[in-house]
Amino acid sequence: MEDAAIYTSLLFNVIYAVLMLVALVSRVRKKALPESSAKTVYSTAVVVGGLLCGIVAYTVFVYLYNWAGITQSEGHGEVIIAALVWNFLLGLVLSAVGRVVLGWKPMQW
Repeated sequence: MEDAAIYTSLLFNVIYAVLMLVALVSRVRKKALPESSAKTVYSTAVVVGGLLCGIVAYTVFVYLYNWAGITQSEGHGEVIIAALVWNFLLGLVLSAVGRVVLGWKPMQW
């Protein structure tokens, strides 16, 4: 179970992106925020959130798992870099998907 901290930080990243998407979709539908601004805010927030999940959340989860008695090995530091890269790439993918969802229009017949 040495990879639990990475998986937890990835899950945390996805939860953050989904909550941000739900909040922005509701603001766009209420016309409180233009769609283009919502896309920009979402992309920036999710990519920065991915970086923070890779650096901060991963480190916190390693500490919490070690505190709970579940050992988490960081190797020679390559796992820290891997967590950062995986969370950043996931942030980019979630940003692209979220931009599509934010611009989604129901089909008109």
